[in-house]
This record gives sequence, structure tokens and C-alpha cells, in this order.
Amino acid sequence: MHLLSRNPLLRQFVCLETDDVDELSAALSWNRPHRIARLSSSKGYRASLSHVALSSLTLGFLTTRGATFDHIGPGESHFSLLIPFAGLSTHSVAGKTLPLTVSAAALHSAGRPATLLTSEHVEILSIGFQYAALVAELQQRLQRSIRAPLQFSPQVDLATLGGALLRSRIVALCRLLDDPANAHLHHLGIRQFERSLISHLIDAQPHNHTRMLHRCSPAGPWQVRAAEAFIQAHAHEPLSLGDLAALAGVSARSLEYSFRRTRGCSPMEFLRAVRFERVHADLLRAAPGSKVSDVAAKWGFLHFGRFAKDYEKRFGELPSATLRRSKFAS
Repeated sequence: MHLLSRNPLLRQFVCLETDDVDELSAALSWNRPHRIARLSSSKGYRASLSHVALSSLTLGFLTTRGATFDHIGPGESHFSLLIPFAGLSTHSVAGKTLPLTVSAAALHSAGRPATLLTSEHVEILSIGFQYAALVAELQQRLQRSIRAPLQFSPQVDLATLGGALLRSRIVALCRLLDDPANAHLHHLGIRQFERSLISHLIDAQPHNHTRMLHRCSPAGPWQVRAAEAFIQAHAHEPLSLGDLAALAGVSARSLEYSFRRTRGCSPMEFLRAVRFERVHADLLRAAPGSKVSDVAAKWGFLHFGRFAKDYEKRFGELPSATLRRSKFAS
């Protein structure tokens, strides 16, 4: 990357370095059209863009030198989350102009045009969420269809717990993607990360269906058992709370309440525990030459340092010790 970024993300996915705003506009238009105009009279305008497309998300990291004004088309298929890392910007949606700073991100809902005014130097991480994926998760969690199109509040407060966690999870995903060991973009761990981010956005950011998410009535014991059985049978797949709610035939709020009351954990915590058990079992019967990292990755664990610590707490030994016992037994 020719531009010096203080916060380089998606280094493995640089797709464009240019001084042409029209070329940049075309490259940015993977989810919705962009029309960028330069505001600076300097001749030193330069932009660097990284881009990667996953199953339900697209991610881009943009670094620019030179102030610009960007007309962003409505786009019907994606919501766009813009998280700034450097520089000062403002964005306008539905006649309101809002700041875009390190503590305030922008979320442009599908079907709504927007504008973006940037300073002389900016670094912005853009995340596109598929409209269909967000709506599917929301409807599964509510156990009903939504009548009004999903619309989020356009300003994301990154200083709140939910906003800070959303930002840290997205940055963690970018760093995972930058690791050559995770080159397979449709790995279980990456796909699970996508599902988790979609769920978190629905929970953390206000939208026009937020009130419905908080309705709760206890799930029956059979519904909790059905969710447990489904997790056991599908732990090798990327699952969301919405998937489990749909299977149990109850709202996500109700399922979580009953799960915690009867099992002492959330459904997603139960899924994580099942995956740890699968790793443990695989390590015990591993063939000579097997690697802990490969077995952990198979079950969706990509933060290997954190995985090893959690594994040791759960089983009283490091995963490498379990693997050695398997080799001795063979």
C-alpha cells in the first residue's frame, strides 16, 4: 500500500491504488453506487482500497489523501456500516447531517441515499451487511414476518458497550482475514463470525423492530431440548440464535430466557461448549502428524491463543497435552 495507514486492515486484499476519483467510485460500488468529487485543489490526491467479499458480508478499507464529497446511492441489497479510523468526516441521511468520528460510526440502511464529506486524510472501514441476511435473522428470532422494511438508526455510538463490541469484533474479523492461515474465506470460523456480527448488529443498534425483540414468554422444556439436539447435530455448521429459535418454534428472547433458567447458559454458549467437546474428542483419536490448530479450526476456533487457554480451563490440560496422549495411545 503506497499510502501510509496508521491502522492497516485487510492488507492481504488491496485491490486498487489510484489518483482517479472516478476509478475509485467504480471500485467502491460493490453494494451501492458511489459518485465521488474532489474538493481539494491539491495535485496530491491518492486513494488505496482493500476489498473482500464473504458469504453475507463485504468489507473494505479505504485510505485517502485529499478531501472529497461522495454521493452514495440508495442500494436495495445491503446496509453499509462506516467506521472511521482517522480523519474527520460528516455524513447526511434523510436531511440530517451527522458527524463521523472515531466514536461515531455511520449506518446507511438499504433504500436510503446518503452523502459523505471527508477531510484531507481519512481511513474508513466499510462493512456491507446483506439486507436479506439481516431480515432472515430478525424474522427467525421474532418467529414472525416483518411488515415494514428494516431501517436502522443512522448513527452508531461506538462509545457504548454494544457499539464498542461491534467495532472490536469487526476489527478482529479483519485481522483474522489478514492471517494467511485463514486464507479459506468460507471456513466455519469465518462463517460463524459473520452470523455473530449480524446477530450483534440486530441486538446493539436501534431499529424499527427493536421493541418486538424484547417480548418474552417462557419456552417449554421440549423446546429447550429440541434446540440442544439441533446444536448437537449441527455443531459443524455456522449457527445463529435465529436458527435455534426457528427450530424450537419460539422467539429468541424466550429461548435464551428458558435456556439460562434451566441450563445455566445461553444457547450460543452451549454451542461453544459442544464444539470444545468435539475438539477434545478429535484430539484424543487424532492420527499421527495431526496439528492442534487444524483440529481447532475445523470446529470454528480461530483465535488459537485464546482457544488454548479456554481449553485448559475446561479440560485441565493444554490441547497439545491431549494430542500427545493420543499419539502415545496409537
